[in-house]
This record gives sequence, structure tokens and C-alpha cells, in this order.
Amino acid sequence: MANNVVRSYVISAVTIVTIHACLRFDRIQATDVIRPSVKLSPNLFENKTNTNTKTRSTVVYNKVDVSTDVSLTTVSDKFLSVAIDAFMIRNHWVYHELNFSSPRLLTLARGLKPCHLRVSGTAADFLYFNESVPPPSDAKYEDGGPFTMTVDDWDVINEFANKVGWSMIFGLNVLIRKGDEWDPTNAIKLFNYTLEKGYKVNWELGNEPNLFPHKANITVEPAQLAKDFIALRNYLNSRKELRSDLLFGPDVTKPSASSELSGSLEYLRGFLKRIGDATNSTTFHQYYLCSKPPTPESFTDVGNLNVFVKQVEEMRDAVRQYLPERRNIWLGETGTSCSKGASDLSKTYVAGFMWMDKLGIAAKYGLPVVIRQTFIGGGQGLIDEDIIPRPDYWLSVLYKRLVGQRVLSIKLSKQNDGNTLRAYAHCTNINGTTYPSGSVTVYMLSVNNNQSTIVSLSAGSLRLGVDQYLLTYPPAEGVTSSHVELNGKKLKMMDDHTLPDFPPQTIAAGSPINMPPLSFGFYVIPGAMADACM
Repeated sequence: MANNVVRSYVISAVTIVTIHACLRFDRIQATDVIRPSVKLSPNLFENKTNTNTKTRSTVVYNKVDVSTDVSLTTVSDKFLSVAIDAFMIRNHWVYHELNFSSPRLLTLARGLKPCHLRVSGTAADFLYFNESVPPPSDAKYEDGGPFTMTVDDWDVINEFANKVGWSMIFGLNVLIRKGDEWDPTNAIKLFNYTLEKGYKVNWELGNEPNLFPHKANITVEPAQLAKDFIALRNYLNSRKELRSDLLFGPDVTKPSASSELSGSLEYLRGFLKRIGDATNSTTFHQYYLCSKPPTPESFTDVGNLNVFVKQVEEMRDAVRQYLPERRNIWLGETGTSCSKGASDLSKTYVAGFMWMDKLGIAAKYGLPVVIRQTFIGGGQGLIDEDIIPRPDYWLSVLYKRLVGQRVLSIKLSKQNDGNTLRAYAHCTNINGTTYPSGSVTVYMLSVNNNQSTIVSLSAGSLRLGVDQYLLTYPPAEGVTSSHVELNGKKLKMMDDHTLPDFPPQTIAAGSPINMPPLSFGFYVIPGAMADACM
């Protein structure tokens, strides 16, 4: 009886959305509503009580235009990349008995290639390569003070990256200083050993320098940091073997014009004024939900999601002003929240809304690379300390497999339900899949917590229908589940050497798509024949 009540509620509370491309618009009648593929409740957040017993019958027709004639921009084939925090080197990779030769870990890592691996973080600015660290000072360090990375530590991470086909980026310690200037002596020792071993590494210099006064009780002015970068670039250029190494920076965090964060944006501008062509990309860090402990609702709040849009625009404007010919901007480190209270939520299904939306926004604005903090461990790792993949890992693997480099333009008309549908489109990734050239992938998230969204998808030709990869939470576990289901089946590894199959659910041409409340997914149109994707 209870299930019948739930189904009645859902079907009477449907949002109908129509997606339109290439001057084609297929209107859906109310009678075309399809029942959700998972059992739903009108009360999806665990800590909310719904006292409204009236059924809602609002129907929203929404026209979404997907331009398939030309692409908007193109991102890197390593667009979705990952980080491992340098603090793990402090204990020589002894982190919950982490084994970089684990077959399971290697399998999960290979599922994300091609990929950059960034090894950096706060601890990187206390790291010395293969030498005794200086005696402790009276300074109060956020991350434990100076420590040594041995040659074995360096070998382990480089050999791992080579095995799984990842490209290494390493953050050098900019706080090794001689007077006001960076002292490159220890970095040169690392360069020499890296060349001796035949490792290929690209570089950063310093991590979140605008926060040095707080994290290391030291200030490095932006003008001086630019001089340090230029000195590093000149040294790399002076050696034939290092000349092709890339240099990224300055890795400021949360640049924003808001009064709370304006110092970060000013620091970035001071750096950009003087850096010239020393860097290959300008990097910044971004996290949501840093001011107070979040709730599950925080991860689907449209206002929170839009914070990233504003920060990207401010970052882009600053780079355009000072480096008009070098506008390459990377999101060099990112996660859902920098609040310690978010660790239990950032590892669950509900965090996927922020992750998918961030990928969509970053690609739309032409950021070539987004680096997720982190690949393993902590509250925001894609896999946990026991090498079990979390929901965001499966989202990331599907993104890698289905979403290509060319970004398509989508225009959503005004929605009457609070803009709860967010959608992005790319040419489909045809490498490693059976999808033909000209296919289109649309990925969407519905943050509506009590209405289903019915989508009629049209982007080019729909003669072959649409392949649906719908991600939902297990109904019995709620949105804070540590698992995720693909088209109603829980995702898990088949064995230590094998990821699961990811079979789509094919939706016939002309049939609408049903997105349950608080769901997200990928929709591939194999017969789109989009000119931009040929």
C-alpha cells in the first residue's frame, strides 16, 4: 500500500522538460510520463520532514537548445585528472597500508587514463628531497613542518604513474629560500635524479602561496613569487633535457572579488602582472562549502553550485587582463568542500552533484584540465583507504568513457521549478567505445528533490535512440549512501583486475527520458551525426 502511495505522488508531481537542437522540437504530452526506474519517496533527504500532503501537478515545458553545428571549445584528453596529497610522503607512503603495487589499485587507476597525477598540497612546501631537513624553528606549521622525501619515495610514485599511464606533475618546495629568493639547490638535486631514472615530470612551484602566512608563518609577495617562477623557467630552459618540461602556477586558492576572499584575487593579479610567459598554464584551486559544516541539501543547492561560475569568470577576467595571449587556465586542485565537517558527506552519492556540475561548468568555460583532490584517501578521495571505489569514482570513469574533448553549446530556457535541471553536452568520446563519429553525449543532473523530470532529448538525428547511463542512489540507503547504481544496478568491481561492464539502457527514438528526483546521468545519442563531432 505504501509503495502505491509513493508512485501516485511521483507521477502527479512530474516536471516535463524538452531538449531541442537543430530547430527540432518534439512536444511531450502529459500522457507520455514514464514511471521512475527506482522506488522514490517524496522525502529524499534524511533530515527533512515533508508536511505538505497535497499532490503537485505542475508541468514545466522547458526547451533546451543543443548546438551541433560547431563546437564551443575543446578540452584536454586529460581533462579529468587527479591528485595525491604530498602529506602521504611524510610517512613514506605508509598510509593505511597503501600498496602501490596492489592489482586492485592499478585496475582502478587505469580506469581513469589518460590522466595527470598531481603530487602536491600544503605538505609539498615542507618537503626536501633526499637530504636532512633543517632543525625545527619556532614557527607553527599547519602540516607538521619539514620532512624528507627519499629516493625510494620518488621511485614508488613515478613507477606507479608509469604503470597506469598517468602523467606526473610535482609541486616543488618554494619555501626553501635564500634571503628573499627561492633557493633551487634541492630542486636541482631532484631534477638530476629524475633525469637519471628517465622519469618524465612536469612541475609546480609552491601551493596556495596566498595562505603562506597562515600555513607557514611566512609571506612571499606575489611579485617575488613571479621572480621565483621566472628563475625556475630559465633554469629548465638552460638544460636541454629539461627544456620541454611544463611549469604550472601559482595555485592560489579560491580567487574571488568577494570581501572575504579578495586577498586571493589580488595576490593572483600581482603575480600575473609580472609572470610573462614563464608558466604554461595559470592554476587556481576551488572548493565549495568552506564557511560552515554542510548538510546533504548543501550539495544540491543551486546557489552553491553557481559559486563556481562566478569564480571561474573572475579568474578568466584576471588572466585576460594581464596575459591576453596566454589564457590557458587550469583548475589545479578541487573538491567539494574545505570544511572538516564535510568529510562524511563528500564521500557519498550526494557529492556527485557538485562533481558533475563542476566538470560541466569547467568544460563550458574552456578550462582544459580539472584536477580532483584526491585519488585516494581522506574525505574526498575517489577511492577509500581500503581501495574501495566511492560513488564519484564511478561517475568519473563514466565521464572518461563517454564524454569527449569537444564541448557543445546548450541553452536552457527559464525553468519554473527553481532551475533544478542542469545540462551540458560534448561530442562523445569514441576512443575505446563502439560509438561512431558524430555521436553526442549530454550529461544532466536533476537537483529537484521531490519531482521527477521527464526529458525529451533531441540533438541531431535520434534514429538510433538514446543510450541512458542513469546514476541513482540505492533506494534503501538514501542520498548519503556510499554506493551508486547504474540503471538500477549497484556498481562494484568484478574482481581485483576487472571493472564492471557499464551497459546502457536504450531508450527508443521518440520516447522521453525519465530522471528521478536527485539523480544524474549521461545520455549518448549514437545517431546524432553532429557536424561538430565528425
